[in-house]
Amino acid sequence: MVVGAGPAGNNAALILAKNGFKVRVFDSRTEIGNKLCTGIIGNECANRFPIAESLVYSEPKSARLITPDSDSLEFHVAFPQAKIIDRVSYVHSFAKKAMAEGAQYHLGESVLNLEPHESSVRIKTEHRHYETKTVIIAAGFSSNLTQKVGLGRVSDYVTAVQAQVKTGIAGQTEVYLGQDIAPGFFGWVVPQRSGRSLVGILARSRPQQYMNRFLDKLYLEGSIGDITKPPAKWGIPLRPLKDTVGDRILIVGDSAGQVKPTTGGGIYYSLVSSEIAADV
Repeated sequence: MVVGAGPAGNNAALILAKNGFKVRVFDSRTEIGNKLCTGIIGNECANRFPIAESLVYSEPKSARLITPDSDSLEFHVAFPQAKIIDRVSYVHSFAKKAMAEGAQYHLGESVLNLEPHESSVRIKTEHRHYETKTVIIAAGFSSNLTQKVGLGRVSDYVTAVQAQVKTGIAGQTEVYLGQDIAPGFFGWVVPQRSGRSLVGILARSRPQQYMNRFLDKLYLEGSIGDITKPPAKWGIPLRPLKDTVGDRILIVGDSAGQVKPTTGGGIYYSLVSSEIAADV
């Protein structure tokens, strides 16, 4: 059984189902892949875990870094180093393949408790009880299941806040630095399609206050227009769990703190860790 239908959970389910295992996937949400994310993956991720061209918004060959005193530095490369993607549809594509291989999905069904025993793991959800031989926990950073199985939780994290805004002609990806923007971290503007961009910041404290200030700054500068999706927050782990395995339990992805702490990127690490878990 797999808890969580994000990139880690879906890819683990796909590999296991392909190899003849009976797999059930549980997720408290009803829409697969619908998690806040900026949706940038590097070429290494795209090559190893291919994405349909229709899900790629752009393949940037440049980016702009804005310093605390509003100077800017542009980076240009001959070939794209990353893809800006439709994250929801990309994650959902792994689930569709897993279903085609026979994995059963239980959406809108939260796992409340796990009890490892000598020869099985007993699972309690909102609706019923199940029994399985092994569980992969891929339920994201907010899940308390890692604590319930005695492996604690990630000790260090940052909060991300992101909104979708109207923009004019699609510009570059921009990274903003400075204590007034996001102390210790950074802010970003990432163009999507149809005159829309994602604007966000990372902060350890007062994230909404810094986000409001950042949005006001960009609006007054004429860089962005009206907000089309209001700011929303999510937690990003910055340090991995000390132990990611227990009796008949494997933990992967954000639940295990398997992210790139410099940027908070987690899609590629979730997919790689789920491959390892499925192999085990």
